[in-house]
Amino acid sequence: MSKVPWLYMYGPALWAGAVLLGAIYYYYLSTQIAFATRPGRLGPAFWPQAILILLMITAAIDCFVEARKAPARAKAYIADSAAGTRSENRSVWLMALGLVVILAYTNLTVFLGFPTANFLFMLAFMTIGGFKKYIASVIISLVGTLCLVVLFVKIVYVSLPIGLGVFQNVTLWLYYFLGIV
Repeated sequence: MSKVPWLYMYGPALWAGAVLLGAIYYYYLSTQIAFATRPGRLGPAFWPQAILILLMITAAIDCFVEARKAPARAKAYIADSAAGTRSENRSVWLMALGLVVILAYTNLTVFLGFPTANFLFMLAFMTIGGFKKYIASVIISLVGTLCLVVLFVKIVYVSLPIGLGVFQNVTLWLYYFLGIV
């Protein structure tokens, strides 16, 4: 009987737990935002907090479900090892890389500005996910970022980070181009 690597068994549950802890941490940070709300308008922390609450719920459920699947994964691993059909599991490393990209995105958005950071995030995530059409990836990232900027800044009135230095100039140019400023 072969020994089942613990990361293979519990990796998906651990990643869901890491996402849950990250969401809790960022929710806590969002409660520290000092702002003055206008009557009849949602404050800048409303949407991030709403999304983080939904993420916490989803991650908690996923963590529970994936932890319950661990014995089945162990049995499948042992069966595959005995039959000699087990292949190396890249998904754990891709999940780890995805988590690193998410953490980089959330922490670099202030420096890069939302449009630049979001474009790079979408591009990186599609590449990690195995999407091989690179020109389509660039177009999807560009259109997706433009749609999110218009939605959040022009329609929902969420103040997004505009970046520092040259990235601030890029964001302001984009806002001008989109008729936001």
